Amino acid sequence: MFKVFKASGIEGNHQLSNNPTFVNGPWSVYAAKNKSTKKKCSVFIFNKKQFESNLSRSGLLNNRNKQQILSDCFNVLQQYVTNLMKFKHPNILNVLEPMEDHKSKCLFVTEYVISDLEAFTKERPDDTPVEEIIVTKGLLQISNAVKFLHENQNLCHLNIQPNTILITENFDWKLSGFSFIQPCDSSKDFFLDTFDQRMPMFTNVSFRFSSPNLILNHKLDYSNDLFSLGLLIHYLFSAKSLLHTDNTFQDYETEIKRLNHLLKSSSALNNPEFRHIPQSHKHLMILLLNQQSTSDNAIELEDSVTIDTVISDPIFQSELIKILNFVDELQAATVEEKCIFLTTLKAHLHQFPKTLLLNKFVPLLTSTLLSPYLSTSMSKKNQTPKVQLSAEEERLIVLSLENLFLASSQISQLSFSENVFPYLEQVLALNLASANVALAKGIPLVESKLGLPSQSSYKDSYTKFQVSLFHNSMDTSEIEPQEAVLSTLIDFIKYQPYHTISQKFLPMISEQFTKTTSFKVKNLTIHAFITLITFEPNPLDDFVIVEKILPIVQATSVKNFNNVSILSNVINLYHVMFVKLSETLTSFVSEKMDLGVIMERVLFELWKLLRYVPDKKEAANLKSILDQIQAFVFLKAISSLPEEIPKKAQPNQRIQDDTEFGDFDSNVVDSKQRHGLAQQDGLRSSTQNKNLTLENIHSNFVPVTPPTSTILKPKTPLVLRPNKPNPNGTLEIKNSVSNSPIPASTPQIDWSASRNATLEPEAQKLPPGFSAGIIQPNRVKPKPKIDDQRFI
Repeated sequence: MFKVFKASGIEGNHQLSNNPTFVNGPWSVYAAKNKSTKKKCSVFIFNKKQFESNLSRSGLLNNRNKQQILSDCFNVLQQYVTNLMKFKHPNILNVLEPMEDHKSKCLFVTEYVISDLEAFTKERPDDTPVEEIIVTKGLLQISNAVKFLHENQNLCHLNIQPNTILITENFDWKLSGFSFIQPCDSSKDFFLDTFDQRMPMFTNVSFRFSSPNLILNHKLDYSNDLFSLGLLIHYLFSAKSLLHTDNTFQDYETEIKRLNHLLKSSSALNNPEFRHIPQSHKHLMILLLNQQSTSDNAIELEDSVTIDTVISDPIFQSELIKILNFVDELQAATVEEKCIFLTTLKAHLHQFPKTLLLNKFVPLLTSTLLSPYLSTSMSKKNQTPKVQLSAEEERLIVLSLENLFLASSQISQLSFSENVFPYLEQVLALNLASANVALAKGIPLVESKLGLPSQSSYKDSYTKFQVSLFHNSMDTSEIEPQEAVLSTLIDFIKYQPYHTISQKFLPMISEQFTKTTSFKVKNLTIHAFITLITFEPNPLDDFVIVEKILPIVQATSVKNFNNVSILSNVINLYHVMFVKLSETLTSFVSEKMDLGVIMERVLFELWKLLRYVPDKKEAANLKSILDQIQAFVFLKAISSLPEEIPKKAQPNQRIQDDTEFGDFDSNVVDSKQRHGLAQQDGLRSSTQNKNLTLENIHSNFVPVTPPTSTILKPKTPLVLRPNKPNPNGTLEIKNSVSNSPIPASTPQIDWSASRNATLEPEAQKLPPGFSAGIIQPNRVKPKPKIDDQRFI
């Protein structure tokens, strides 16, 4: 028996999960992690007390046989672990730490496994069979393990069944169950002990997956394992055993006769019993089962059928199987061989099921291919490359990224965020131009797999990732990264705030627009401007358009317009800017300035481009844009004008004099018409000197509707002070507004008469140079203009 430890070294050195991952025969398998190496592993634990309790309840144990039965059971467990530790093969379960035997339990450590075939097939939804490529690859791996036992160790396994085949997290199949392994010797008979139904199943060979050559003919040879492989194929596709027996010889013999009859029929391939098995695998299964012996109750494989016959079957020669086979040898391959493999994988990756993509290819591409370059090529302090990568290594990283994006398209959001995105961030830190191109092309996939916008927890990481990728791609002399990020700009700015778009993305785009010598990049930057201007919900505001974009577009060299695409895109850019400015024109502080921007910096610039238009079609397009802008400018310019110019004077309106003394002309003329006191002689004498007639004079007056009572009142009131002599002995009259003195020598008008009666002016009382009818200086009157309604 094993050495009994007082304290478990395995439990002390490993961190175990609270609950077992699955149950494999008598063992409860726990996921664990080594505390020192941090590597995942599995711990198999056998609970002694629970096992004894189960046997006691079944009535098998008593005071006389308890020790013997428990010893036999423990010997089987001991044989299982001891034999397993003897063999080192990629397809045989690897034991990391030997078994420890404690008072209450036994335990040992193996490589990390997630299930066995029995549990895996039972967990399939709606009893769906395992995918064909998974079964094919698994059968090949188990066949390679059997070949190792047959050819290298001369051993028969005798226990190949679903619960002795374990599955790793990479979905590799590992052969275990080495409790009944025996040397191959067909010259001697080999008899199995009679099975006690009360004993646990792990203590004896399972008849359901054993060969009649072993059970009925008592022959120990390699055919036993090959027959078990044929039964395993049926189980994997139908999720049930072909032989329905409970480990009794009688039941087993009956089932073999039924199977013998089934295989002898001419329609064996089309038998409903085999309807779930693909045609390609059905041929191999029948080949392994349909080897009849002379005995009526036994089926025997011919000597010509060996494990090499199985491995060389056409189902193991497909392109997908070759890819999976190379994965097993990838560690020893050169960088060039890995690149060739990844190129082939890229063309066939979509044919693999989701299970393999998640469990095999994603870990392969990240941990195996990318991780070595990320750990050795990065400086932890500044996250910059420490060593120069070769061209082949860069190509390997790019191919790994491309395949990783293809595989990630079929995995869950949780798996992507935990197993893929952290590696993408590390690859970005390498700042490789070719890798940045691959990352830029994968941005839409990254967005969907991070669950944006619903999963806000990843939004900050994603936006930072985008800004860094955009900066790395634009801040380089390589054209391909620039083309990649500019082509997918809408995906880069979708979740960015406005200040990031205007202060980080726009300056980088503007810089490339001014300095690039690539016509394609130039066109992409113009398209980027259009995207930023029209992007919702964060379009660039008008100030940024006028101050940041218009100047550099106007400064574009005319040589660029020889390229038809650039000319057409610039015209479209001006049109988009016009539409944006015209929509928000009223929101500006100065409408005139904004209208001037459209006229001088958009409309006129478009007119200048007319000379570079290559054909009539483009000219017609430009003309339609110009017509639209001109119509807008015209309507905007006249929108503030009145409907018509108001008339300055109407015939029935009274003319207002420009002097401060009021409308003297109207009052005097009206007074003369009412009372007839005008002195016609004086007027004639004054007009005769000018060779004018009275009719000509009156024709120059504007007709005025006479009021009922005319009182002469000046507009500006005059303050008449008592006539008192000044120091010079003259009288002084002052205007109340201008306070300017009136010379005393000038005869004064007596205004007192205007208070109670109308004015009856006398010629001798008028100031010199005035007449009673006109009250104007006596000078030659110029001929009035036609459109002037006042008499001057």
